[in-house]
Amino acid sequence: MRCLLILLCLSPIMARAELSVVTSIAPLQAITASLMQGAGKPELLIKHQHSAHHFAFRPSHFRILKRADLVIWIDRNFESGFQKLPEILPQATVRLELLRLLDLQNQDGHIWYSPTQLRKMVLKITQALSRLDPAQQSLFWQNQQKMLLAIDAWETSTREQLAGQRLRYLLDHNFLLHFESDFKVKALATINDRHGQHGGIQTLRTIEETLTRTPAKCLLANEASISKTGRNLANQFNLTVYPLTIDANAGPGKFMQHLHHLSEVLRACGT
Repeated sequence: MRCLLILLCLSPIMARAELSVVTSIAPLQAITASLMQGAGKPELLIKHQHSAHHFAFRPSHFRILKRADLVIWIDRNFESGFQKLPEILPQATVRLELLRLLDLQNQDGHIWYSPTQLRKMVLKITQALSRLDPAQQSLFWQNQQKMLLAIDAWETSTREQLAGQRLRYLLDHNFLLHFESDFKVKALATINDRHGQHGGIQTLRTIEETLTRTPAKCLLANEASISKTGRNLANQFNLTVYPLTIDANAGPGKFMQHLHHLSEVLRACGT
């Protein structure tokens, strides 16, 4: 009888296995971790030492994906090697390919820098989590509401910080297209395109001419290390370099700190 009582007490716990959620890149992991707070933690596929644009699958990655309940990524062209991901995943795995879900195919994948697109991402991810784990739906919804309020606060404070500022920044990699669209700002120049490709000698000359006419204050990068061309331009034109990366091990809430840091950096690049 005692054993039966123990089993009955344990059975709800045994039935409540945590969701296995896999995200492709650190920003998606940070966003999802905030939404899952109190109900598990998503796993990161592409570590910081690898670029999403030059990623190659290994057997260990396939093992992670095979046991996933939910996989979240930007787009099969943004993350290199993801073209055949839908064929690799088990039939039961829920897939969130965000650019397609948001009807943003062929657009830049750095959508988390747009408050407009970020809100939509949060809603899509919360819906998927709630469908997979209805017992935690209330928790997911509460976390979603907290994050939406935090996004509103970030957008408001950023507009106030950048109002009337003449921003003088250069991008090592074109990762702020959606941010610039939402906040109506523009980099003086961009060294590499959204896929990390450089336009060659003529592009470099054009950038140098632009910086000679309109001196910049900052060089912004979204990876820990900047390109060789970026380092050379930073030295040549005395630019302050800001690597804007998200810590893969950051806990919930760190993502919004990252966005506020971006706004502060841009204000420092203004006049």
